[in-house]
Amino acid sequence: MYIELLNTIYELMKDRIVPTKKRLLEMGHTEEQINYLLQNNLITEVEPNTYKLSSIKQLFQYGKDNLLQGNKRTAQECFLLCYRIKPKHRDTCLQLFYNAVLTQNYDKAYEYLYALEHVSAQEHLRKDYNIYLLLLSQVSVVPEHYQEKLDAINNDRNLITHKKPNRHQKQDNKIMELVLKGKYKFAIESLNNFLAEDFDYEVHRIIIKTLIRNIINKDDKVIEFQIGNKELKVNGNVKILGNFYLKKRDY
Repeated sequence: MYIELLNTIYELMKDRIVPTKKRLLEMGHTEEQINYLLQNNLITEVEPNTYKLSSIKQLFQYGKDNLLQGNKRTAQECFLLCYRIKPKHRDTCLQLFYNAVLTQNYDKAYEYLYALEHVSAQEHLRKDYNIYLLLLSQVSVVPEHYQEKLDAINNDRNLITHKKPNRHQKQDNKIMELVLKGKYKFAIESLNNFLAEDFDYEVHRIIIKTLIRNIINKDDKVIEFQIGNKELKVNGNVKILGNFYLKKRDY
């Protein structure tokens, strides 16, 4: 209910309408809700009974707090509001990208990846985003506007590896070497054994691990073959297996 009030205030501000207490109450919100937002620094009182949204930093932190408390829906709604207010807020884009990957909503994942690419031009971040794109391509249909970039990544590994890596980037290089060889489970083990001191890298590591797990899960789906037809095509190769079920990891 608090997110609904925040959205109302945002819409009013966007339409250049002053969010007053009187107007908000008339729209069905309550004084208790308004006081809650004031007490949590999510809105500020610019004049008596007249409000505006607080900084994007405060709103994003509110989303993170809810996420830590297990209130995933409220957190997501807060992140989406942050994205509407400031589409180029990197932390928001990164969180929404991760949530989309986690829920396998790949259309949204590509949308937020595109937003991330237009937030920062730093080389090490561009390589991070290229890694995400390469991994996404293993579990989803790549949008046409990304196809040229994906082709470039497949033809030039320098676009996903760091030339003068720090400790974290050396780990990235090792992980991508395993991924390119199709050794996804070894990549997961390597990620689990690596302890990152840097919070930003930890988020990056979690995203990579989630994407790799999605690849593994996709490859582990049960394949059913036709009864009476003892042939199964796997990656173009015919395997004579008989009438039973098989998981890809079994062959």
